[in-house]
Amino acid sequence: MITRLLFIGQGREPDAIQTLKFDRMIKDLGDTIIYYGPEDCDTDWILPAMEKEGIDTSRFSIHLDAELRNKQDKHILKDFYTYGGWVSQQIIKLLAIDNCEAENILVQDCDTYLLKSHNFFNDLSEPMPMVQSNKKQEPHFYLFVEEILRIQRQTKDSFVTEFMPITKTSWNTLTNYIKNTHGKYWLDALFDIFEKVADIHSPIEKGLPRLTKFSEYELLGNWQLHQNPNMILTQQIRFNNDKVDLVADGKYNAYCIRPNYRFEK
Repeated sequence: MITRLLFIGQGREPDAIQTLKFDRMIKDLGDTIIYYGPEDCDTDWILPAMEKEGIDTSRFSIHLDAELRNKQDKHILKDFYTYGGWVSQQIIKLLAIDNCEAENILVQDCDTYLLKSHNFFNDLSEPMPMVQSNKKQEPHFYLFVEEILRIQRQTKDSFVTEFMPITKTSWNTLTNYIKNTHGKYWLDALFDIFEKVADIHSPIEKGLPRLTKFSEYELLGNWQLHQNPNMILTQQIRFNNDKVDLVADGKYNAYCIRPNYRFEK
């Protein structure tokens, strides 16, 4: 069974409820661990609100993002939010994987759901990620991959699909590789690369977050494909809520609730 790590930001609860109504499309889904943020939020009402909408929460648990941050102690050399909320929520996802005890893990954002049934792991428990074909993403996503992993981009497709299957074994191999390559704990190495990229692309402005362009999905996807070049990739063909007229078109297998953000080279 798959253990899902689902991430919900404050104010995105309606999106999450809509997404959870399509859980039947994720094959072999077991426990769901929800991380909710930012810090100091009330979570007591969230599962009852989901249940009121007909969602079975019997295998759900919910935690604040801060729980993951607080477990890091001395390993956090810089504040999570130095680089802004967009990057910090990606770090939260990586920490959630690190903290998860399950072997087969699915990372999922709360604003995208499947329209067709999909297996994220094969019978050998090997991940089968989704990709977007020839998607033009921010080129510095791949600069970061090269800096931290010392490898080139493994595919012209993009792993930014709001779903990422990974095994805990693969994650442990990744963090050990980063430690051996950079001589330090994986999160400290990430912060070093953030600082290097930010120094190049974003001058420090008082009171503003440092701009760092990073994708956790590209990091995890390119690492796994590098480790297993025969990994099966499924094309995600999705539409967004600015194109709801496409809902009747049978070629689409995913729906993204937010508008279609796209980074051009």
